[in-house]
Amino acid sequence: MDSIHKSVRKFFVERKPSNVSLLIACSGGPDSVALVRILKELSSEFPLRFHIGHVNHELRGKDSDGDAVFVKKLAADVDWPCHISIKSMKSLKKGNLEEETRVERYDALFQMAAQTKSAAILTAHTLDDHAETILMNLLRGTGPDGLAGIHAAREWKNSGVQLWRPFLEVSKQDVLTYLKSHRIRFRKDKSNQDQKFFRNWLRRTIVPRLESRAPGFQKRLFNLSLLMRDELDFWEGNLNEIEKEILKPASPGHFLDFHRLLRYPSAVQRRFLRRVVGRDLLTFEGVENLRQWMMSPPTAGRFWQMRKGWVAERLSKSKGSPSAKIFWFKANSK
Repeated sequence: MDSIHKSVRKFFVERKPSNVSLLIACSGGPDSVALVRILKELSSEFPLRFHIGHVNHELRGKDSDGDAVFVKKLAADVDWPCHISIKSMKSLKKGNLEEETRVERYDALFQMAAQTKSAAILTAHTLDDHAETILMNLLRGTGPDGLAGIHAAREWKNSGVQLWRPFLEVSKQDVLTYLKSHRIRFRKDKSNQDQKFFRNWLRRTIVPRLESRAPGFQKRLFNLSLLMRDELDFWEGNLNEIEKEILKPASPGHFLDFHRLLRYPSAVQRRFLRRVVGRDLLTFEGVENLRQWMMSPPTAGRFWQMRKGWVAERLSKSKGSPSAKIFWFKANSK
């Protein structure tokens, strides 16, 4: 048995799923087609019910429709139920097309998972995707969370449905080798060649150069991500205790006792603010600017406006002037 089968088998053995339905996200591209085929080959080993889900964004006209037809045929070949959702994005005039499409796709897949009572959604993210994600996070300005990369398994928005990535330790080359050796057809998305998209540019220009100068760097980035996840687990447990001391619920939002938070090292302060505000603070600059404002005198302003409508406010003292110690946060995004 080759390495790709061993990786997928190891993934399922570690999680021990039994007598549940799983939804495989399939675009028709090489990675997701390989995932479907390999799961079919291993399906007799695990008591599971598989469904295939495809989301058509109608961004490539007839090619997008052709992808849906291809996935339907693939599902018929492996004798698994197929679910197609149309989430058109062709009328999108502004914004980040990649991000908007990703959000719509996952929302559609989650709806399919709910309909099929699936315990997890399986995606075919590879070791290459994982390395690209970490590099993208680094270039945009990230902290430890970004260095953790793509998680092999995590819950989707407190829904009870997991996101699983059985290919996360499998290289793109392993996938292509498997498809070629078994003469398995797949669809090609021409938009993956368009370097106006950040990931495509990174994939086509930077990653090959890094691999040529430092062979195996993607695996080393994967190992780094494992270390960072252990670090994050450690932080999570400690921050739970700190939260009881510093954060009090309000309706809506939370009161934060910054005077007590200042007793802790800067590393704790930054991580705690990041935890409270969530993904609204994605960069070091975002966290640090907020922290510095909170340490500034009340004359620096009563409100701190963040992205997406988030607000921090200095609470009033008894005489109505702003406090330098107690802050109100609009909401909690954990």
